[in-house]
Amino acid sequence: MHLGIVSNNHGKVRNVLEEMGIAHFFDPVIISEEAELYKPDAAIMELACERIGTEPSKCIYVGDHPFDILCAHAAHMPVIWLPVNGFMEVPDSIGAPEYTAASLKDAMNYIINENKKG
Repeated sequence: MHLGIVSNNHGKVRNVLEEMGIAHFFDPVIISEEAELYKPDAAIMELACERIGTEPSKCIYVGDHPFDILCAHAAHMPVIWLPVNGFMEVPDSIGAPEYTAASLKDAMNYIINENKKG
């Protein structure tokens, strides 16, 4: 199993991952500023999948914003929505995520169960 990060952010995210001692868990780390691709453009997700060497449909994206759902679905990737704001809703025009998680642990349990299936 691969864990990667796709973030609409700047390169300083890498420093934060290093400082937290977790950078080694994630490969690839795709930062929009570096890739010059920004969610909701599906190309940023496709780049991550290309670097892993797999198809988007075989990945699960965990995101905290409706743009993440839009972007993952545009790349034909299932998505777990982990809203950090309990008041944020997914607009009908974006479509529902495959799964909504109440916590990171909940999201990981879903990923583990999906991995066992396939």
